Amino acid sequence: PPALSPRWYSSAASDVYKRQDYRRRKIPLEATPTKPVIFCCDVSRKSVRVSRGPRAFQMTSYLWLQRGGPPAQPVVLYDYDPGRGAEVPRQLLAGFTGYLQADGYDGYNAVIAMNGLTHVGCMAHAHRKFAEAVKAQGKKLPAGNAYRGLALIRQLYQVEKQARTLTLEDRHAHRQRQGAKLPA
Repeated sequence: PPALSPRWYSSAASDVYKRQDYRRRKIPLEATPTKPVIFCCDVSRKSVRVSRGPRAFQMTSYLWLQRGGPPAQPVVLYDYDPGRGAEVPRQLLAGFTGYLQADGYDGYNAVIAMNGLTHVGCMAHAHRKFAEAVKAQGKKLPAGNAYRGLALIRQLYQVEKQARTLTLEDRHAHRQRQGAKLPA
């Protein structure tokens, strides 16, 4: 029943949070010279229906996804926050050093500077921007730089698809070999 939903959600969320907190402490999300780790952080917006007594209302909240850890022990964590301000990534990434793979959201800039992180881009976002540029260019114009960029990203995706089942070492070697063949 709807009246029990908030209690059920709260109980389940509390249990999940306890497990996530344990995993945060057990598996370090740090980069080391012998075991480089890329820590990914992304944000998704979700409209949530909230029931309070006889009234219900919609609100926009955020679910922050973090993925990282050693390749043999990947960790995926979700954190809820009602806001999207720079203080959220600052809290989530407190003490983290290494690589941060994220989109171009300005909210990450403070934690990148504060923690000395190396910010690496997101291919999905780059692909989308090139696709938007190609679409805006129209079909009547000759293929330009945006089209060439999109074609190169597709080739990189093909290299990744081929490497999906390889071991970490073989995947790295495959990327180096195949990546060298792509046009600069």
